[in-house]
Order: sequence, then C-alpha cells, then structure tokens
Amino acid sequence: DNFSSCIKMSSSPSSQNSNQSFFVSPSSDLSYLTRYRIRISTGVKDSSGNAMSSDWSVAFKTQAKDTTSPTVTMTSFNGSPSSVNVSTSVTLSFSEPINPGTVTSNTADTACSGTIQFSSDNFTSCVRMSDSSPSASNSNQSFTIKPASDLSYSMNYRIRVTTGVTDGSGNALSSQ
Repeated sequence: DNFSSCIKMSSSPSSQNSNQSFFVSPSSDLSYLTRYRIRISTGVKDSSGNAMSSDWSVAFKTQAKDTTSPTVTMTSFNGSPSSVNVSTSVTLSFSEPINPGTVTSNTADTACSGTIQFSSDNFTSCVRMSDSSPSASNSNQSFTIKPASDLSYSMNYRIRVTTGVTDGSGNALSSQ
C-alpha cells in the first residue's frame, strides 16, 4: 500500500533523548496478524531546519491473539504440604502474567468470595484474608495471600482459584 489509509494516533509524538527518539500511540488497538508500515517523510527536519534526504519506512506484522488460558503452576507456603505453619502465607504462581484486577480474596468475613479462596470445610465457609491480600510479585505472575489470623492446628485446608482470574488478554483460568 502507498499509505492510502492511515491509522489515527492518540496524540502528537512525544520525544525523548534530546529529540532523537519519538513515540506515537495508535488511538485504538491494532488488528492481530496484520502488516503495518511506518513512514517518516522528508518533512521531518532537525533543529537547524535541515530536512531528511529521503523518506524512511519500516514494515512490521502484529502478533496473533493470545488465546491460551493461564494455569496455576505452583503453590508455596511456609512448611511442607503436610505440616504448614499456622501463621503461613501462601504464594500461587501462574503460567503467565495475570491481570491483577481479577485476583481478589475475601477480606471482610468468612464468605467464600473472591477469586482466591482458602477453606477447611470444602468451601462452605472460607478463611478471611488480611487487608493486604493478595499481593502481586514476579511481574504479576505470582500472588501471595495471608490469612487475617493464624490457621487452626491439625486442620486440612484447600485453596481454590476461580475462573474469574484472567491474563492480560482476558483469557480466564482454564478450570478452578
């Protein structure tokens, strides 16, 4: 294409590095698996008013849409699975970065709400989590939950992560 159609930018270019680098952002997302070209014309001038000697262009193709659902890849806590410290926190690691706005826990009462739930009675009720729970780390690929109070001794607990957890592309956890 000879630039017969163009993508609208969200604003004028912003510059960095003493006006040697410029950044533009499209006003809407680009289409998946589509070839685009960027052109800088001879209308661009340096600070002395000298124009570029010729147009410059580069082509690129956008990636395919992410359709892979995230999975929980690891659960870690203080102690071994059969002997967890009663004041433990639990870290869940995922197969890819997660949208942190979709990772929630119950901080108000013992209802099984939120996308990460922790229960000793098969989710009839859940452990209330601390107000700072869950906290993200590892570029939103790990989340730590901390019960608001110590767990009970000699009690079996289960963790449930619901399909309300999504990755940055909106793909939901494949199963809970």
